[in-house]
Formats: sequence, C-alpha cells, structure tokens
Amino acid sequence: MWSCKKRRNVGGGGNGGGKKSMTYRDVKDRMGEINKDEVLRVSMFDACRSIVEGSRGLNGADAKAVTASLYRRTDAYFVDYMMMGLMVHQ
Repeated sequence: MWSCKKRRNVGGGGNGGGKKSMTYRDVKDRMGEINKDEVLRVSMFDACRSIVEGSRGLNGADAKAVTASLYRRTDAYFVDYMMMGLMVHQ
C-alpha cells in the first residue's frame, strides 16, 4: 500500500541519535519519496469512468504508456469488484 522511492538514513550516524525536529523542507522532500497507492484514492464512479473511457488520449503513445493505462484500468476494476460490472453495464 505504501511505497518509498528510495531508502535513506534518518537521524544521521549509526548511534540512533540525530535531528529532533523537522523543517518544512524536510517534510516536502519526504512527501516526494513516500506516496500512497493512487488506486486507493479513486472512488467507484471515477474507477468506472476510467474503465469506460478506455485508452482515450493515447493515440501515438509509446507501448509503455499504453501498458500503464491498461494496468491502471485493470486496477480500477478492483476498487469495488462486486459493483464494477454493474456500473460498466449501466
């Protein structure tokens, strides 16, 4: 669910000591490293919209972008898989 782009040594040094406070810049830097899984922030209606729209806007895109779009739509199905079939059908 949570992912960290890179691992870093917090607190400096190996003795467990280090900074006792964080600055605004430290928080902003850390937020760039840690991000919540974006599928968990999608509502059922947004997920249905992304499935129905399909690969809109990907004309002339490279294979990596097309594959990422397919995976995003596949993940969107599992937001609420019991209702998603009904939502797409409607």
